Amino acid sequence: MRLSGSTAPTDKDGVCVGGGVESARLRPAIGHRGTDYDPVTAGLNGGQRGRGGAPIEVGVAVLKAAIEIEVGERGRDDVDAQAVGPFDRRGRKRAHLADPEAVFAVEIRRPVGRMSRSVSKVSFPGWPRRPTLRHEQPHERGDDMPLVNSLPALSLALATALGSPADPPTWQPSWNAALEDAKSRETILMAEVYTDWCKWCRVLDRETFGDAKVKRILAELALVKVNAEKGEGVDIRKRFSVSGFPTVLFLDADGTEIDRISGFIKPDPFLIRVAQIRRGESTFGDLLLRSKAEPGDLRTSKLLADKYLERGNSAEAMKRYDEILSKDPDDGLGFAASIHLAHARGSLAGQDHAAARGSLEKVTELDDLDALRDAYPVLRRIYLRDERTSDVDRLHDRVATRLSDNPQVLNDIAWYYASRSERLDQALAWASRGVDLAPGDGSLLDTLAEVHHRRGEHARAIAIIERAVRIDPQSDYFQKQLTRFKTAAADGPDSS
Repeated sequence: MRLSGSTAPTDKDGVCVGGGVESARLRPAIGHRGTDYDPVTAGLNGGQRGRGGAPIEVGVAVLKAAIEIEVGERGRDDVDAQAVGPFDRRGRKRAHLADPEAVFAVEIRRPVGRMSRSVSKVSFPGWPRRPTLRHEQPHERGDDMPLVNSLPALSLALATALGSPADPPTWQPSWNAALEDAKSRETILMAEVYTDWCKWCRVLDRETFGDAKVKRILAELALVKVNAEKGEGVDIRKRFSVSGFPTVLFLDADGTEIDRISGFIKPDPFLIRVAQIRRGESTFGDLLLRSKAEPGDLRTSKLLADKYLERGNSAEAMKRYDEILSKDPDDGLGFAASIHLAHARGSLAGQDHAAARGSLEKVTELDDLDALRDAYPVLRRIYLRDERTSDVDRLHDRVATRLSDNPQVLNDIAWYYASRSERLDQALAWASRGVDLAPGDGSLLDTLAEVHHRRGEHARAIAIIERAVRIDPQSDYFQKQLTRFKTAAADGPDSS
């Protein structure tokens, strides 16, 4: 949460006339949710007093301190609180500082749906005997908004303004139910397309959709999970040309696609992308309009081509990609590697393995390491299909050199040779380097142990796999590996 403004009221010249929030003493009082605040015991050092005997500047100081507590309890980091006042009792005019009827307030602002902000004011005038509370609706301006006129009502007001702790988002049981929910709530529909065997779908559910901040945003959307291989999911997958999992579709209430997210995405980038989608920024429709307005903008054209490819329109995507390569022959924009990678995927979809191999080999000659990481496993499969094992070795040597700080890549290449009992000396070097880079990763330790096992170094294999077991004692696979290595040690000599 961001706090702005003074921690105490100022006079007409902007001079602070009281202490700060640090000197306020808050004593919890029994009340709503156990978080009311007792104004009588909240004092400041010095400062003017109204006829009621309480320091006027308590208005801002106590309220801001209270809001810090309430916001922290709810985990809200998207809230802005600003000290305002003094007002008259109607909250519409500025009052003189010495006016005992002056009202001091903290304005609370937060995003709401597609509106820019929601504004609420929490305030008190001098401890009136009868608390009153009026509910505010989301509003663009706070000048004429009603005020909460009692500190004992503060916690309830904050609950209204900030919202309660995040509830689990509601996933609808079917596609049609989600569309109806989107229509009734006038919001967008988010559909997660998954499969039972998809590892990254489970990671997305656990790490991203399970995040507290993400849950608050998901609660504002109509939600449905679609199994791409069962029931209505089979047709939905075809209708929206979903080729990879997970794919998260965003649609309007009529079922028209707005945009999509392909693959796993972490919570913070997901929140940023969802906010853009809700504002209509960098969506397929937005990029299409921008491309028509500025046809020479190759960056926009690249983004739009990516969208076409995601939606299954390979022909339009390839047309735009080729145009970019022809207009940027020196690759000044750095798009060439990703475009060649996209070309390879399109060629593979059409079963043209020779064309795919040519595109992927171009990727390996460029400086885009992310594209190289994505390209080499596909190129390896094509080489193996064509029985070009010497090309596989050359590819691995090049990739391991250029991606020598990537433990997962080194692990992948080391496992390739360990599983075939080939190039074990080089595999040992790559596996050892991977473990040095990520010593807490059990899968990397397993690869290193396998290399030692294939070299006949059973004692070392056992010692290393035991480290993996300690990292993940629940792993049945690691336990089976340990048993396998111990059996091998008992059956034959150790060449360590």
